Amino acid sequence: MTPLVYSLICTQIALGQAISLGTQEQVANHGNLALRHEKHMRTIEVPVYNRLDKQHLEIKVTVGTPPQKFSIMPDTGSPFTWVPSAASPACAPNCPLPVWNLNASSTAVDIHAVFNASYGLTPDNIMLGEFYNDTLGIGGVALPQFPVALVNVIDTIYDAQIWGIVGLGSQLQNRNVPGSVILWENLYKLGHIGKRLFSVWLNHQDAKKGTILFGGVDKSKAHGALKSTPLTSVVQTPHGDDFTEWSVNLTSLTRRVDQAGSEEPLLRTTYNAIVDTGSPNMYVPQYLYDTLAAPLNVTLRTYRNTSYVPCSLRSWSGSLHFTFAGKDGAPGPQVRVPYSEIIYPFGMPANLGEVRSEEGTALCYLGVLSNNGSGIFLLGNSFIRSAYVVYDADNLELRMAQSRWA
Repeated sequence: MTPLVYSLICTQIALGQAISLGTQEQVANHGNLALRHEKHMRTIEVPVYNRLDKQHLEIKVTVGTPPQKFSIMPDTGSPFTWVPSAASPACAPNCPLPVWNLNASSTAVDIHAVFNASYGLTPDNIMLGEFYNDTLGIGGVALPQFPVALVNVIDTIYDAQIWGIVGLGSQLQNRNVPGSVILWENLYKLGHIGKRLFSVWLNHQDAKKGTILFGGVDKSKAHGALKSTPLTSVVQTPHGDDFTEWSVNLTSLTRRVDQAGSEEPLLRTTYNAIVDTGSPNMYVPQYLYDTLAAPLNVTLRTYRNTSYVPCSLRSWSGSLHFTFAGKDGAPGPQVRVPYSEIIYPFGMPANLGEVRSEEGTALCYLGVLSNNGSGIFLLGNSFIRSAYVVYDADNLELRMAQSRWA
């Protein structure tokens, strides 16, 4: 999700589109003491569940005293953390559990700040609520007086089965909430992590879970060296340089139709691309969408504003190759994304059910969509699964390498 929380539209938003609190896992036994030290020095690792059935990610958190449990979406495109209200217009008076029971928490404090956020490529998916300070639990630690919004969930978000969000975006997006500190910043300021960064490893599409490592880097989950690409949203503040979103410069995108073939350039220009765990898909200009879909030929179908292709293409060897700007004269990251990781399994997402052509051919959802002229270039989870991504606020950069899938 981006400042208007663009990424939340995913497919499911357009249509009405988990994790146990983790303790640190052991670093792979590769004998690299420096790597082991880097991961375990004041870090918190939490599992992140790959909910293809819902077309988003989930992590487990608790809110309040005593703790109330929630499975909510980690979102690098937005700053706010929210959980649902039982009065949500999309489902009241029969909203599913869990919903936040303020009266059951002895530590909830009304800070008299309004939650007003717009989700999607257009500003009409507005959700309203109110912020409270309460204890947020994640990864085995408790964060007192953390700002959490109690939100009235609207139809598009409810239909997308998004039942809460933990924001991992920019602190500058959060400035309208008094005293608010974004999750990764809060973990750092309270001494739970040693660096203002977190690393995302989603694993491959068919995996049940990946990890988010706050405060450290686990190089055993990456193929080759992690390379830096500077953030393109850096601004000057009274406290020094900061950033407004996790966006970087995409300098090249090529396609290879088979493993031995040459690479075909696809971009007309470079783009500032937002790397966003809050979106399941990639959102690109119309010309690029048409080009990416071209190898699928007439088998491409449109169904309820979403794109479907024959499921047999999940075994196709074609791939996309992304190259990003380097830093300080060094080469930038390169990430290969197989088409098989962009095309969802048959019947996913589950709320759309099984889709077939008129001839009965099984059709699978395509995880790349047009941005409908919005100007947003967004790389969601259909890209991120193929990469190991370090979101580094201290150095104002992303570091990426090819993911080492489990």
